[in-house]
Amino acid sequence: MVLRILSSVNYGCVLVFGILLSAEISGGCETPRQKRLVVFLCPVFLALQVLLHGVFGLETVKKLYPVIVHLPLMLLLVFALKRTIGVALISVYTAYLCCELPNWVRMVVAMAARSELAGQICYTALIVPLFFILRRYFVRAAHEAMTCSRAALWLFGALPVSYYFFDYATTIYSNALYSNDAISESLPAVLVTFYVVFLTAYHAQAERGRQAELQSS
Repeated sequence: MVLRILSSVNYGCVLVFGILLSAEISGGCETPRQKRLVVFLCPVFLALQVLLHGVFGLETVKKLYPVIVHLPLMLLLVFALKRTIGVALISVYTAYLCCELPNWVRMVVAMAARSELAGQICYTALIVPLFFILRRYFVRAAHEAMTCSRAALWLFGALPVSYYFFDYATTIYSNALYSNDAISESLPAVLVTFYVVFLTAYHAQAERGRQAELQSS
């Protein structure tokens, strides 16, 4: 009973975590009205989750998540916070990727302690300080990386976008990740490819910056 209640609380916490982090990564709220809209969105989505969970069950709600949460959140960023479609999309997918951090800690603790309850407790204890750590040290860097150029936006967003579709295709809409070795090995391949491409592009951009400084000198 305690485990079920804590799991439900954490499910709501990660929803709020994702909404707030998406707004912060996209550039934050510039007016009180924007802040009120983002804050108002949290209980609305929570209520919608509870309603749909009671009607359809948890597994169906997970499959509907892109439509009932991610798409409306992107639209809010575009029309209420005046972000471009690309920034809104990458912000939501990056926040989704960050949501895996407390989940990873939960799984590690649960395996080490051989207790799912211990994992859920660590999840609850971690998610709030993690949000403020990301807001303090990651959000500004992520936003500047996305907005310095169109090429940088898609280069920065390649990893979260790839992970988002990979995760839904192999764990939410199917069990392919756990039943096919080739698929389970494809995510590390994507990470390596992203790493190589990112470093190459970063080096090229740094060289262009140095050349521009030399010319101006």
